[in-house]
Amino acid sequence: MATKTKFLTNKTKFLTKDERHFLVSAEQQFYPGLIKYINENGYLPNDFSAKYIQKYGEKGSEKYLLSYQQTVDKFKQPGIYEDFIKKTAKESDLTSAELQDRLEAFQGLGNVPPKSVTKVKEFEDFLTTEITDQVHGQFKDVSITREVAEKVARAISGRLLKNEDVTDQEIAERIQNEGSAGEGAAIFDGDQFERLKKVVAPNVKKTVSLNKDKFVNVKVPFDVSKDVTRLQDLISTKQAAEAKRGEIESFVSGLPEELRSSREEFISGEEERAFSELERQVPLVLQDLNVRGMLQSGERMDALTTKALSLGASLEEIQADLEAEDNQFYFDAAYKNAIRDELDKAESYRSAIGAERGRITTERERKFRSAEAELDRQLGENLTRSEYARNAALQRRSRQSQQKNQQAEVIPKIAETATNIATAVILKKIG
Repeated sequence: MATKTKFLTNKTKFLTKDERHFLVSAEQQFYPGLIKYINENGYLPNDFSAKYIQKYGEKGSEKYLLSYQQTVDKFKQPGIYEDFIKKTAKESDLTSAELQDRLEAFQGLGNVPPKSVTKVKEFEDFLTTEITDQVHGQFKDVSITREVAEKVARAISGRLLKNEDVTDQEIAERIQNEGSAGEGAAIFDGDQFERLKKVVAPNVKKTVSLNKDKFVNVKVPFDVSKDVTRLQDLISTKQAAEAKRGEIESFVSGLPEELRSSREEFISGEEERAFSELERQVPLVLQDLNVRGMLQSGERMDALTTKALSLGASLEEIQADLEAEDNQFYFDAAYKNAIRDELDKAESYRSAIGAERGRITTERERKFRSAEAELDRQLGENLTRSEYARNAALQRRSRQSQQKNQQAEVIPKIAETATNIATAVILKKIG
């Protein structure tokens, strides 16, 4: 029974496409939840074999069950993670999500069984210390520095690790030659050289023989701590950059909706204001028609409809102009590229986005005020014409007093009808 080990929660992405399909097929055909179990535990469920045999029978099961086991065992081998790490080596090109996958590959590598290594540098340090100690122990007046011992150790360490013969004569000569080099260096005479060859060299080789296993085929875990820390920092930086670009893009791509919303809000307010003005002018139109004796003629409908259509056309024209300006503004590629560049360079891009939104809002308010003034001008002209017509009609009214009773009976109904007509026309035109 396998020993449970805590692995990463999404290891199967490190398998090949065929290997993933192999496990997914088993999940779909006879073992629901298999992928989740493997990701969480790193090995096949204990009852996997039984369910396979229950589905397909005993014949040939050994071969296929071995294939499943070998696939899952890859999570305990460094190669599956090392291959993925090689494929994603160019970290600058990776997104934060891809960097996260790479991070998990390093973490997975850190969780596999230890690897066997030969600690060459550690062995050189050990050999340096041993040579230094042996020479110092045998000679009182003549000695060597650690720098000299390091040179000797580097010259013979690789061969000693491979069990190649290094003679006592060679070790003594290397100590003699290195120790004699340079000003103030150690000088070994004939007797001292013999002691180097017959005592120091054999002692060094004996100590190496007794301790070599500490440096050859040593099981050590994969050290991924520096890579994990580096990637965690890089992911954090990438995520911040991606969030920044996302907010900038959201602002730029969301501009049409912001412009449309504020435009419609403005037009809605102007529509209500214009309709209120129309309602105020209806009695003046009816009064004019009445004093001219045309209250019940078709002219009353024409006059009211003309005013409604005039206001509706004015609003429609204002809306079309604002919409055209908004579209031209937003679809100006130069603006979009420039604002993206400026916002990306800004130290506080959120403040920069707020400032740009404020600038756009201020400019739109200016356009709205201009449109509002134009509508006021048109309303004023309509009102002036209505006042003039009303005054002329009042003068004629003194000569037509006989229609007063008739007017009192029909005005309420006509006013209601006219208002309904005007409302319908405006809504149709601008709605």
